[in-house]
Amino acid sequence: MSKIKILFLLFVVLNIETIFLFLFDRNVKNYIPIENIFALSFLLFTRKKIFHYGLYSLLFFLFFLEIIPNTFKNLNKLNIYDSLILIKNLDNNWKIISAIFFIAVITILIAKTEILFRLTKNITPSQHLLLLTFISTLLVIDFYKDGKQNILQSRILNYQNRYLDIEGPLFFDKTSIRLLPWNHETATDNLLSSINKKKALVIVESWGIPKNKEIINSQIEIFSEIKNAKVTYKEIKFSGSTIHAEIRELCRLFPNSTTIDSIPNSSECIPNLLKNKGYKTFAYHAGNGDYYQRKYWYPEIGFDQILFFSEDAKFRNCYSWAGHCDIDLAELFFKNIKKHEKSFSYWMTLNSHAPYDKRDIKISQINDCKKVNEETNSSICHNYLIIRDLFLTIKKGLFDLEDIEIFIVGDHPPPFFLPSDRERYGKIDLVPSIHIKIN
Repeated sequence: MSKIKILFLLFVVLNIETIFLFLFDRNVKNYIPIENIFALSFLLFTRKKIFHYGLYSLLFFLFFLEIIPNTFKNLNKLNIYDSLILIKNLDNNWKIISAIFFIAVITILIAKTEILFRLTKNITPSQHLLLLTFISTLLVIDFYKDGKQNILQSRILNYQNRYLDIEGPLFFDKTSIRLLPWNHETATDNLLSSINKKKALVIVESWGIPKNKEIINSQIEIFSEIKNAKVTYKEIKFSGSTIHAEIRELCRLFPNSTTIDSIPNSSECIPNLLKNKGYKTFAYHAGNGDYYQRKYWYPEIGFDQILFFSEDAKFRNCYSWAGHCDIDLAELFFKNIKKHEKSFSYWMTLNSHAPYDKRDIKISQINDCKKVNEETNSSICHNYLIIRDLFLTIKKGLFDLEDIEIFIVGDHPPPFFLPSDRERYGKIDLVPSIHIKIN
């Protein structure tokens, strides 16, 4: 067999997950499995099969336990585990499919390792290094692609949540999922009783309460310039992740899981209650509707019109997290508010989730962080500026509106990677909330 054919076969074997997934989902076409780099590196430096099997298996289980992805959060990864997760979730979570899934994981792991080991015997170290360099280059290109291309990553994370939640993959049982009453204050406590005909709720991704009060004060001050607006700030208790915040504010419930397909007693959720009073209901999210199963339970709780990420949408795609740029959704958000006499508009934002990319800062300047005494290269600065852009956009949309009440609240503090950044947020069990009322 010629060296070119061997190199080609090596590339095919290394990317077998991507090829396999491409049959099911065309979004996969530019994904490079991160395992390629490690597998080729192991073979370049050692020819002992047992050592190679051990290292490769260890790598796989580090991915399986989410240790590597949680350490290198900027990495758009795809591996055996991810690809089989996606294929398995094309169908229902039957236990027999779960068992087949894990058999397939181990089988592909062993087969791929053995084929790589045999093929690399027939190429020189320089050719080996050339292939490693080529795949590394593809991975770097993959890392810098925009949100439209890397939307698959949100699906991977979503299916991992679903697959590993509650009792574990082999014993998944939807009946284990419960929604408990949320017995604490919410940002929307007074939403139903207010007399305003136009109501809106914005849940801001990763908006917490930093110890640096200049940050939160500058965010509140943005809305003080709105004519005839009464602006109130408070801090409320939070627990859990983004989906917990959504269900907390919309339904006054607290799920014991991130895997939600249906909301019991959904008729008591705010959108349904307002819809029964003649309100038009809208929901906006710049990310994929698959994530957190929003495309299932948003309609159930009462949203008539829903906007999620779409390949064909006119909105720009941002870089830090797969999806559209939040501020681009604002025009449609406020257009529908103005169009209807009675409406409830809900917006779950996206871009302020870590990790951050400076290209997502569209309005503010990086030096604006100096005005609140923050380092311009810090995650805290980037989180602040992306949220600042959002608030400036909301302020602009509110300028010519009347008879509106808008509630803005954080879902949870930002989950920064560095402990030193996380420590800069003192009230770790509270999130900020701003109430704006314009008569």
